[in-house]
Amino acid sequence: MLKTKEGLLERDLKILKDLYDFRLLTVNQIVIRTGYAKWSIYKYIRALIKSGFVTKKRIKGYTENSNLKGDYFRITNKGITALKRNGYENLRYVSSDLKVSDIRVPIEILFNDVHYNLQQNGWTVLGSRKAKEKYGINRIDNLSGVASSPVLNNEYPFYIFHFFGDMSDVYIGKIISEINKYKFRNIVLFTTTPEMFEEIMDLMIKKADIFTYKTFRVLPLQYGLQYLINYAETNLIYDFLEDEYDILRVQKEEGVRYEADFDDLVYYEGEEYYLANLLDFNLVNYHKSKYYKKEQYEKDGRKILALVNNRINYRELFKNIHHTEFLEINPNEIIEYIY
Repeated sequence: MLKTKEGLLERDLKILKDLYDFRLLTVNQIVIRTGYAKWSIYKYIRALIKSGFVTKKRIKGYTENSNLKGDYFRITNKGITALKRNGYENLRYVSSDLKVSDIRVPIEILFNDVHYNLQQNGWTVLGSRKAKEKYGINRIDNLSGVASSPVLNNEYPFYIFHFFGDMSDVYIGKIISEINKYKFRNIVLFTTTPEMFEEIMDLMIKKADIFTYKTFRVLPLQYGLQYLINYAETNLIYDFLEDEYDILRVQKEEGVRYEADFDDLVYYEGEEYYLANLLDFNLVNYHKSKYYKKEQYEKDGRKILALVNNRINYRELFKNIHHTEFLEINPNEIIEYIY
């Protein structure tokens, strides 16, 4: 590799550019972006720190079971200057513009993981700052970013919930206010612990204007990424249902009045049902199920087939909707089917 005037190699410039683009990165995140071994990255980073191109800080604001521990790295003004001198133009930020508050650092680290996973699968992802600029969103809103799918180019604004203490009522109120005012068709709320998932689900069911969205998903982070990448924009879920449960998709007929507002019909064990897919915790399908009244069912004759798993007690949520049947599917089945 040829050295620059600053004594930097091409690999060093790549590390610096990633730190500029993503504001901060951990060693593991740099490893997957560069392909170098971890011990090599430690060596390169130490040299960049010694030369003043990079600075190191400890991660704060993590929970004991979050695995967000250790150090993270940021580019300095000297590092940005080095990039500019070596052909990287239009770098309009200085180091202070890229600074992240201690409490936001875990969210930013998680965002970088989300960004990498989606981008590797063809998705486009805008970070918080760029998304707010593009869509005219208030700069103080808490939106983590916007992902766009490679198949249908649908946009999925997303939040990442990860806190080391209880969320304040003020914070939750602000998030719900933001969600209720957006004009997007879809939204995703990623959660990082089982407790956080249950809390966010409960709050959104009670307070969010779910009905204004086409999809409103509350997703455990790792499972949620796999689901979005493989199922959200494809017909793979119907292949899974047919192969594993002998459930067949049925096309709606023109000129027929359907009393329930579901997109899909299915044929299962000799009957035609409305399909309420809740395997992706899409609360829009919960909302549609809730408002499919007894009188409508008696006119229509089709029950709801709710696809559920054991992370949420949907039977309790649907206890007053007696024209619903449940099919419980283990989340691992969904992921294993991909492979």
